[in-house]
Amino acid sequence: MVLVSVIITTYNRPERIPKAIQTVLNQTFQDFEIIVVDGAMSVENMDAVLKFKDKRIKYLHVEKEAVNFISFKGIQHSRNVGCKAAKGKYIAMLDDDDWWEPTKLEEQLKTFKIKRVWATNLALILCYTKIETDDGDIIDKTKNHVTYKDLLQSYNLSSTSSYLIRSDVLKEIGYWNESLRGMHEYDIALKLSKLGYGIYTVPQVLMVRNRISNITVESGHYYFFKIAEIVDLWKYYGKDFLPELGIKGFLFNVIKTVMLFKLFLIGYLVKERIWKVIYPLKKLYEQGVT
Repeated sequence: MVLVSVIITTYNRPERIPKAIQTVLNQTFQDFEIIVVDGAMSVENMDAVLKFKDKRIKYLHVEKEAVNFISFKGIQHSRNVGCKAAKGKYIAMLDDDDWWEPTKLEEQLKTFKIKRVWATNLALILCYTKIETDDGDIIDKTKNHVTYKDLLQSYNLSSTSSYLIRSDVLKEIGYWNESLRGMHEYDIALKLSKLGYGIYTVPQVLMVRNRISNITVESGHYYFFKIAEIVDLWKYYGKDFLPELGIKGFLFNVIKTVMLFKLFLIGYLVKERIWKVIYPLKKLYEQGVT
């Protein structure tokens, strides 16, 4: 048995796998296993993993019939393959184009021990995320104690690669929803918080991602998925807006939804330039709710 299972999902990016693996091997906390799940079943991906001789590293691939899953379903299926094979008490997620600061696991595990008041129901630990962009770095911050109501108001919750979650709770809520077109990590947090489990954020930048490398903004597909995830949010959780947030909160979410639709539709036309509008709005919103 190991304490932490690190799940790294990849597709056709063998050049990025080594950095993702190395960022785990560089952790100050070392009681882990690394499960790399290859969604493409490619020789190049397998070779990139097997070059590491550390016995804690395991290579898995999805079933042959799952290789050509459309992107949103394929990513979640790969995550489920890895999470269901995990042996750790905790599961840490890592996308192949993100990386961690060396103390990420140590600080998050320390938080699980320190927050003894939440000992029975604390299930998910996050951290601040640094997003690298052409216009400078953005620090994505989440509230220290995150509630179900907070999540219904925010429409967002950090990044998948910041997650350290109890494996028993992930199993209880049914793992990753392969039917969603977006907001997958957000959905995980919504499910467990609705059941009464606690979410806490380590107020340190422990994870880094390059937003430009994460998305194909010029293709337009990204903006479709951003719109689709808002539709999915209303589909799965819209019924809770009014009872949880009240009439003002419900109306605020309606207005916010219309604004986001407009922004992402504009994104089809102006592509990357839309983020020069979205990021300042995001900062203003965070200042208002924190």
